[in-house]
Amino acid sequence: MSDLLQVEKFKDKVADIRSAQTMKVMVDMLLCLPADENYEETIGPFMASLRENGQAHIAAVFMGSEDDMLTDDNYQLLHDKLEILRSRLDPECSIVSSLQSKRVFTLSDVERIRARRTPSEKVNKLIEILSRKSQSAFECFMSELEDHDQRHILIKDTFCTFSAGPKMQVFRYLKKT
Repeated sequence: MSDLLQVEKFKDKVADIRSAQTMKVMVDMLLCLPADENYEETIGPFMASLRENGQAHIAAVFMGSEDDMLTDDNYQLLHDKLEILRSRLDPECSIVSSLQSKRVFTLSDVERIRARRTPSEKVNKLIEILSRKSQSAFECFMSELEDHDQRHILIKDTFCTFSAGPKMQVFRYLKKT
């Protein structure tokens, strides 16, 4: 919400949103922010704020585009494999930084992951954030597992199967055990 304070047209409305009595009212007020006479001036900053705060999936739905939304199957796969990821994924292997450099994670995302104390907590946060991202973000994550010496997760845990070749570019994500 603090990012919305940077938009002049929203400054007086943010306090009202924060004081809403229920989460439903707060969400309704938030989603109606750019829907006034200043729509053309405010929609861009509103969408940017959503994207910068890990809510790109909401921005995509808000703008009527579901083309790159994470598939339900891959969302479920992330959550089905959470225990395996907690026990085997090394969040300190630079995968988080790499995903930030590829614009999968924002600085805010990275800070929220790194703020966790244990590797297990960091992986939980990483998957929580990733599950709100796009399908292309998921695919980038899968590719980064390979590139950051985390291939054992993909192979041992049948997270996916690969095509043959040195870089194993083709993934089939939905092989569940």
